[in-house]
Amino acid sequence: MNFLMSIFDLHGLKIWRIIVALALNLVVMSLFFVGLNALLIQQGGWADGMDISLMLWVFLVSGLLGFGIAFLTRAERGISYAAWGSIGSFAVVTILMLEAGLLALLVALMALMGGYNGGLIGQWLRQKRDM
Repeated sequence: MNFLMSIFDLHGLKIWRIIVALALNLVVMSLFFVGLNALLIQQGGWADGMDISLMLWVFLVSGLLGFGIAFLTRAERGISYAAWGSIGSFAVVTILMLEAGLLALLVALMALMGGYNGGLIGQWLRQKRDM
């Protein structure tokens, strides 16, 4: 539990980096859902298996953003910036999928997990590269 608290601890973090990470996640995830909406209109609606692929794509997009944020911050706590940024993806998914019930919660959790995992990999790669 202390590990989770240390990730979301604001002490030592630059607020402008958190704001940039949040804004980047908000914009990219919003664009992702605009594209998904266009695809669903073109295909004629929701098909079987799209919920699993939606969770996968949200995880991958959020993970890629978390990786980029953690890798580019060049800070020891890059994973914290990625985790804070993934809250932006969490908010977009929760607001846009509010009527989906449990699916909204699952997809939103995938956004948080993707940001965390991407941040973990980005921070690890940055540390390995700096050695």
